[in-house]
Amino acid sequence: MKICLISHAVHPYSDTKPEYKHSSVNDVLFNLSYGFKSLRHDVFLILPKGSDSEFPAFIADGEYQPNLGIKTKNKLSCTETGSCLSSMMDYAFKKQSYFDIIVNLGHDWLPNYMVGKFTTPYISIPNLLRKNHPLENLIKLRASQYPKNIVFISYFQRNILGNENNKVIYLPFDEKLFLPANEKKEDCLFWAGRIIPEKGLENALIFSEKVNLPLLVAGEIQDNNYYEKLKKKYSFDYLGILNKVDLYKTFSKAKAFLKLQKSKVSLETFGRVTAEAMLNGCPVIYTSNGSNKEIVELVNGGVEYNFRTDPKEVLAKINDIDIQLMQKKSKEKFSRKQICAEYIKYFNDLLEFSS
Repeated sequence: MKICLISHAVHPYSDTKPEYKHSSVNDVLFNLSYGFKSLRHDVFLILPKGSDSEFPAFIADGEYQPNLGIKTKNKLSCTETGSCLSSMMDYAFKKQSYFDIIVNLGHDWLPNYMVGKFTTPYISIPNLLRKNHPLENLIKLRASQYPKNIVFISYFQRNILGNENNKVIYLPFDEKLFLPANEKKEDCLFWAGRIIPEKGLENALIFSEKVNLPLLVAGEIQDNNYYEKLKKKYSFDYLGILNKVDLYKTFSKAKAFLKLQKSKVSLETFGRVTAEAMLNGCPVIYTSNGSNKEIVELVNGGVEYNFRTDPKEVLAKINDIDIQLMQKKSKEKFSRKQICAEYIKYFNDLLEFSS
């Protein structure tokens, strides 16, 4: 099968530079491309300027897209002349006959508008929620018009943007990097993510104080004022932006990973870091924000916290979790091999439906 994967156009992608730090979409692109290759399919990438890859690729020039995951009031698309995204979509449309399947990974207006307009089977995988109402209305429309061409990354997301006719396939993770579940945990908790108010870092710091355990913090500081406010008020060990190896080592040693958002503005579409925690044998203490509950309960990987329960009681319940079994179930649900095989089966069904 010849599979074309279209990146977002927010910033460059690389699968050749060890120091390159993947965003969520870039991480999915990385794992899908190598996963499909391992299953002996041909992969072609469509990437924004500044990107590089060992796979055959078209690298478009032009203006990057605004990041809807960070700045919710940004315009939808730079679809005028000079847009990187429009060049990427033009190329995909013109060259579509070269491919058996075309997959869009970018959460933006133009690639979702194009659902139903290709003759080659074309699917789009939205990855955000509650970031832009016009875009979400378009996704809802396309999910209804072309149910086989929109794939959601959690049932929670599908319940908001789609219907029961839309496929749900979780995100893939590189199974080669997972560490064996570590029964001898250190006396520390862990939080990782983009450092912005809606991601719940302050809630995690309050929790760690109440259970008298240090909190390790990792992730990109996207709101410096918020970070500085927390540094003055709480004590924590900031580890910076970790590569996968160091991130997974930290999961392996922590007693629990804290996922404690309160905000209903920024809903968790799929708990990517939550899944990585459980894949490395680290139980999760979570709030029911977005897909948190769905992802954790899928593998019995944690304990829910509602801000009214005593944190010490919640932490004690972590000891009842079989982390070996949790890790085994997580690999069955989220490993790259499993997810890519699921996509290939879906692609074959789509090709049969289209013929």
